[in-house]
Amino acid sequence: MHLSARKTGSPESRELSKKDIDRGWGNPQRRLQILRAIQATRFHGLDEQVLAAMEDEDAAVASAAKETAKLLKLEKKGEDKSPLVSTLAPAEAIAAVMKTCGDIALGEQVFTRQSCATCHAANLDEPQKGPYLGNIAQTYSRADLAGNIIDPGKTIAQGFATELFTLKDGGAQMAFVTFESAELVKARNITGQEFAWKTADIVRRDKLPNSLMPPGLVNSLTIREFASLLDYLESLGKK
Repeated sequence: MHLSARKTGSPESRELSKKDIDRGWGNPQRRLQILRAIQATRFHGLDEQVLAAMEDEDAAVASAAKETAKLLKLEKKGEDKSPLVSTLAPAEAIAAVMKTCGDIALGEQVFTRQSCATCHAANLDEPQKGPYLGNIAQTYSRADLAGNIIDPGKTIAQGFATELFTLKDGGAQMAFVTFESAELVKARNITGQEFAWKTADIVRRDKLPNSLMPPGLVNSLTIREFASLLDYLESLGKK
């Protein structure tokens, strides 16, 4: 399941995993097994299928789906009539999200579903990757945070300017510097992978103007979902 939702690695293995899950989902007994696996791993990559299975004609599947939805804090979108972020201009989306009351539990679900944890840590116990989000709401106002998520290149967090390192061995890596001396450069990419190079082994360094975080990540969210994501991020600093 985790392979099917992975953003990195072989696309072929990812697609094969998705196809295997889809085939299994067509069988009630396998559907029940998948739901149990989702419960055991707290997997969010099949949230829509879990919600749909709550009305499954197989009573055991429907019951397991309801248990899974409760465990993962999922809720149906039927009552959410707020517009999609993609249907609004950025300024309109920010204005709308500022006056929308979200739900922290839904925001945590959105955080997981949108794979934010792939590139960001939400607490200090996790491996650090891109900008730390545990205190992000203490750095940015809600409006600025919303704007930076819609347009990640608008403001690049200090210390996270991306550089393209070209190496003597012919390799290249996009990362941000975590330590630098006359002899050594340490860097980390947005997935948390660490690198250490002797300065003599670096042929060229180019600072990139854009953030590694691509734009449009919240386009598929409703305004209420986006507001809920912001509520969740704001709640992290209060824990």
